[in-house]
Amino acid sequence: MHPFQIRKEINDQEGMADIYDSFAEYFQKHYKFKKACFFYKKANKIRETLALDDNKAEEYKAYFSNRLGLLHFQMGAYEESKNYFDDYSYLKNDSNAIAVYCNNIASIYSGEFNFDEAENKYNDSIEIINKHFGENHLLIGYLFNNLGFHFEMKGNYDKALDYYKKSIRIKRLKIGDDHPDTLISYINKAHIHYKQNYYDDAEDLLVKKEAILNKNFGKNLHPLIVDIMINRSLISIEKGDYDNALELFTKALEIVENQTENDVDTNPKVSEILYNIGRIYQKTNMLKEAESYYLKSEKLLKNINEMMHIDLVIRLYNSLSLLYAEKGDFLTASKYCMEALQKMGDIYHPYKIVLLHRAAHNFIGLKKIDKADQYVNKMNHLLEMHEEHPEYRYFKNEYIEFKKILEERE
Repeated sequence: MHPFQIRKEINDQEGMADIYDSFAEYFQKHYKFKKACFFYKKANKIRETLALDDNKAEEYKAYFSNRLGLLHFQMGAYEESKNYFDDYSYLKNDSNAIAVYCNNIASIYSGEFNFDEAENKYNDSIEIINKHFGENHLLIGYLFNNLGFHFEMKGNYDKALDYYKKSIRIKRLKIGDDHPDTLISYINKAHIHYKQNYYDDAEDLLVKKEAILNKNFGKNLHPLIVDIMINRSLISIEKGDYDNALELFTKALEIVENQTENDVDTNPKVSEILYNIGRIYQKTNMLKEAESYYLKSEKLLKNINEMMHIDLVIRLYNSLSLLYAEKGDFLTASKYCMEALQKMGDIYHPYKIVLLHRAAHNFIGLKKIDKADQYVNKMNHLLEMHEEHPEYRYFKNEYIEFKKILEERE
């Protein structure tokens, strides 16, 4: 008999709520957000009937609110997510709850590229946990991983790597080296190696962790396998091994489709894979095929909240802009580039410099020299403000070359 049926037979309401939570967590991990929300609400409804006093009712409400907040955060619905997290913060006497709340709000700020506010909240959370539970508490391990991702988004790869290493140390101590949550930090560490051009180090680490996942959970059954394959594919692209990259992306796409069943259209991993397959075709001058995959990726992104995956949206639009520029269609190229810049607004993101660089190219192609000069100066202004940019030297040289070209055309 299924454990759920057993609990139902013996009227174990708390046990039934726990199983509903497990269902919800499963669906959430596989991007089936509506189903996850459905089961979280069923679990909460049971727990509401079990509350014996106001304190217990508030605890259940906070637990439910945190779960729904994380779910809506993953969906990219930031305002709804903040509202749920605010409900969670009612547990003002629970230091652990307040630390979790600070971490969650920091994640939203980071997703919105509000880096200063995010960093403040992460540090608040770490301070609370250190004070009440010690510096090796498991939550610190998760916070360090989040801080690593935070600095990665800022383009500060050395700091990101340092925090991923700290996260791994604590997670290994508390939950073991082979736990999936520890492996997430290992994958993130490998991604930094990739961004720093240490491709062999990144590949070796990813292959080792892929073998562990396959051994512990069955071949290609754990969702993290897809993340590993995507990262290995990116390394193959940089090495110029496009056949291997395409093979890995195709295999990853097949695994995602098997794991998510009917929810492929709402899974951002599918959009990411399609985008990268487009990159391979673009790099091999198969522009028609590249355009097809880019547009498929764009269509899927419109089925989910773009702001949650703004990094992918920006990279996709930049690639589309480059593709149309290569085809000589500078008007469409400019449209995608300007739309990406508009989505970023006034926030700073390392990729903004890439987009300003692309915008200048497009305006030169459109023979709008004044406009091109305007975006070249914007690019240089941003570089002067962010000398820590990982490609500072390259874009500084590009600025000098741009200025020479523009002077010749005036």
